[in-house]
Amino acid sequence: MKETEKKKEVTAKSITKQLKEVQEKNAKAQVANDKRLYARYKKQIETAYRKMETCYLDTAVAIHSIYQQQLYKLDNYKNIYDFAKENYDISRGTCSKFINICERFGAINENGNVIGLQERFENFGVSQLGAMLPMPDSLLEQCDCKMSVRALKQLCEDYKESLNVHQEVLEGAEIDVVDSENIVDVGMNEPVESVVDVTDSKTFVCQASTFEEFAKLQDVIKESFEDVLKKYPHAKISVDIIF
Repeated sequence: MKETEKKKEVTAKSITKQLKEVQEKNAKAQVANDKRLYARYKKQIETAYRKMETCYLDTAVAIHSIYQQQLYKLDNYKNIYDFAKENYDISRGTCSKFINICERFGAINENGNVIGLQERFENFGVSQLGAMLPMPDSLLEQCDCKMSVRALKQLCEDYKESLNVHQEVLEGAEIDVVDSENIVDVGMNEPVESVVDVTDSKTFVCQASTFEEFAKLQDVIKESFEDVLKKYPHAKISVDIIF
């Protein structure tokens, strides 16, 4: 009787072991299959994304050409932004980004038209170039087409932060050399006027090569600024001259 029970116990353990081995084998097979699917889907996304980036670039070049030659006036549009929005539902910000990408990174032919990207930027996507727009030329040298949009934005933020730190150091040095005779004693109960800068991460970028081109953008800047003020009453206009 005991021998029979032992055989049953051995058989049960053997079956349990076999089931466990089968489960582990199936789990490994499932993981391997998931990895194959994952790799295939990533490849599919990368291929589609490259095509999408090419489409974005083609769109940007076409919009810039219409903007540069003011062809939108043929359909009685006041500006390129209204044309892009009403015909293709392209927002003002995206339209501005397309134009600025062409202005800064575009390759220009003998007729003055943008025909694509400059050789050094050919391997960058439109999304990457958009993140690189606020960068000075010196910082562009640190950009690589293998960097993600997030990494490029972080590079730009780090650069801005370094400038802020440098400015604070300069301001601190100026305070240190102030003549003590010019220091005015202010009572603790007397209100002191303070300036609070309210900033927002969203930025509307426009670019011009000449002052005349910049002047033509005044209506667009005014409209955009008025829209921003509705949501951010303390917003300010900042003009950066990049050289």
